[in-house]
Amino acid sequence: MRKYRTTLLLAGVLVVLGVSWLVYDFSKQQGAVSKATAFAVPDTAGITRITLIRHFEKLPQEQQVVLTRKEGRWVVNDRFDASPRRVQDLLATLAHLHVREEVAPTAVSNAYKIIQSAHVEVRVEGSQSRTFFIGPAAPDKKGSLAYLAGSRQPVILELPGMQGSLAPQFATLPSDWQEFLLLSVNAETLRRLEVRYPGADSSFVLARQANGIWKLADGSPTDTVRTQQYMNAFGAVYALGRAENTNPGLFEVLAKQPPYARIRTTDAQGHTRELVLHQPLPQDPHVRYAWVTGQEELLLAQGFVIDKLLIRKQQLMPRPAGR
Repeated sequence: MRKYRTTLLLAGVLVVLGVSWLVYDFSKQQGAVSKATAFAVPDTAGITRITLIRHFEKLPQEQQVVLTRKEGRWVVNDRFDASPRRVQDLLATLAHLHVREEVAPTAVSNAYKIIQSAHVEVRVEGSQSRTFFIGPAAPDKKGSLAYLAGSRQPVILELPGMQGSLAPQFATLPSDWQEFLLLSVNAETLRRLEVRYPGADSSFVLARQANGIWKLADGSPTDTVRTQQYMNAFGAVYALGRAENTNPGLFEVLAKQPPYARIRTTDAQGHTRELVLHQPLPQDPHVRYAWVTGQEELLLAQGFVIDKLLIRKQQLMPRPAGR
């Protein structure tokens, strides 16, 4: 009987120890998860205001953007509507911020000083309020140094799937939040598309037929499948931003030079829009100078977005037999 009681007692102790270990391990895992997502704001629908302030010891004054949600739209510094696309990118960033790792104890002091010297202060107000500071890129260029308000433990903050610094996601110039539309092509209403180069042989005009098929307007034979694939590449095309911010007076210079290409659209109501494109930037071959005729504002167009529209007439014609 005594042996039976002893066995029961040992079994009970083992059960208690097992439960205690499970509780400890679960809380440990929960702690790791909460640390990893400490900066994230999953409930983006509950955000009412986002303040972005750039602190840089070499700047004479702070740069600041205040984004306020008002009746389904976002307003920049109470002056103009923010680009919906930029706001959605920011909200997605906030929802998925992830702490890759904490800075090693031996590097905490130095990392904290680096962040203090140059950072973007991010204040999120709403159902899940946060304030944190994003500094320069991490040493391996994957994410940024950062820390939460009230904490002196720097971390490496990342956006899964993204390389480089997080700072560009939190732009602090009001102009960075404006919408710069280059082209807006509605496949249902577009009737005519012209792409013209200095060399006339490469230029072309596509016209939509009554049956919805696109053909070269000069009567040249048209590869309808390839032409439809090309037309499907059109849609809303946005610029990166203004070029005049860093190149004052450049528009007047480029306006006197022949452009690389012109893209002109005409819709069913006869409304036209012409985009003028120049050669890529010397310092960045993936970006072109551009402007919309009549607006006279020099913009920056991303090459990987716009270059797929800059094909040649020969690419829309049937391939010779045997090729």
